[in-house]
Amino acid sequence: MEKMINKWLADGLINQELAEVLTQSVKEEKAKLHRTRLNICIYTVSAILIGIGIIAFISANDWLLALLTSLPILKILIMLVLTVSSLFFGYKLVYEKNKFPKLGHAMIFLSALLIGGTYALTGQTYHINAHNSSLMFLWLLSILPVAYIFKNFAVNVVAIVLYILGIIYYYMELHLDLGLTWTVFIPILLGATLYSVGNIPVIVEKFNNFSMSYKLTGLAPIFVTLLILTCSAEATYKQTSLYYIIPIVLLIGLNLIN
Repeated sequence: MEKMINKWLADGLINQELAEVLTQSVKEEKAKLHRTRLNICIYTVSAILIGIGIIAFISANDWLLALLTSLPILKILIMLVLTVSSLFFGYKLVYEKNKFPKLGHAMIFLSALLIGGTYALTGQTYHINAHNSSLMFLWLLSILPVAYIFKNFAVNVVAIVLYILGIIYYYMELHLDLGLTWTVFIPILLGATLYSVGNIPVIVEKFNNFSMSYKLTGLAPIFVTLLILTCSAEATYKQTSLYYIIPIVLLIGLNLIN
C-alpha cells in the first residue's frame, strides 16, 4: 500500500501532506493488525492451557479420580458442562458483551476441542466399538456448525484437519492393497472435494477466509499424488477402474461451472 501511495504522489494524484497522512494510517493499521493476531494467539493458547490445567488438576487429586472412577457418567457430565460453558461464555463475550471478542473466539475454539474429548471419553467409558475414522467424522459434523455460525477460522481449520484425518484413518481401516490403481484416486478425490467446497458461491461470498483455506488445503493432496505418480512405474499397478475417476471428473466440472 505504501508503494501505491508513493506512486500516486509521483503521478501527482495526491500532494505530500495527503501522502504522509495516508502512510501514517497504513502504518497504524498494520500495527493494529499485528496486535490483533498476537492477541488471537495468546487467547487461543490460554484457552488450551486452561483445558490442560483442568485435566491436570483432576489427575493430581486422588479423591477426584476415585469419585470419577466410581461414577463413569460423572466424567462425561463434567466434559459436557465444560463444553457447553465454554461455548456459552464464548458467545457472550463475542456477541453480547462485545468487549473481549478475541477471548470469546478462543473459548469457542476450546469448546470445539472439548467436543472431541467428550466423544472420545464416552467411547472409552462405555467401550463403544468404533473406528478412529468414525470419531473423526462425528467430531467434524459437530464442530462445522460452530465454525460457520460463529465464523471462527480456528475451528474451521480443526474441521479441515479432522476431515483429512478421517479419510486417512478410513483409508487405513480398509486394509487396501496399495498396488491397486484405484487407491491412488482417494487422495485426489479428497483434494477435489475440499477444493469444490471452497468454490461454493455462498462460502466464497460470506466466508472468504474459509474458502481460501479449503482451496489451498485441497490442492496439496492432488499435487503430492500427481508428483508421486510421475515417479512411479506403471507396471506396479494391478488393475484400473473408471468408476473412481467419475467423481473427480464431476467435481472438476462443477468447479468450472462455478
